Amino acid sequence: MPTKPPTPIKQVINGYYGEAAEQDARRIYEETYKVPLGKIPRPKQTKASKLHAESARTRMAEKEKERLEKLEQGDKEEPKELDDEELVETPKEDLFKMKRFRNVAPRVNTNLKKSPAKTLKEENAAEQPAPVPQTTT
Repeated sequence: MPTKPPTPIKQVINGYYGEAAEQDARRIYEETYKVPLGKIPRPKQTKASKLHAESARTRMAEKEKERLEKLEQGDKEEPKELDDEELVETPKEDLFKMKRFRNVAPRVNTNLKKSPAKTLKEENAAEQPAPVPQTTT
């Protein structure tokens, strides 16, 4: 009468099956996520990202050309490297697009000397001519 084969207790106790599973998991991980040394995968460039990079390169080249022309004309400015901040142009348009929120004071104290709403009010007041008082004779 055939009997059920015995459970390999010695192999279970020695951790043979655990080691085999760990080696399989490590092998699968290495095959899946293997990256060649020195090569970092980069995301694929889109048309928009290529255009942005190209426009930034041309702006930088134009600024460098202007700086070199100034140096040739006799300006005694020492050559310096261009910062990223110099390339970014800050727009002078309103921060708030909705007219309802232009003159609202902030609810958070940012410890600034002037709040953005006060600064906007002052700029708007400076742009508008002062009313001329009328005198009656």
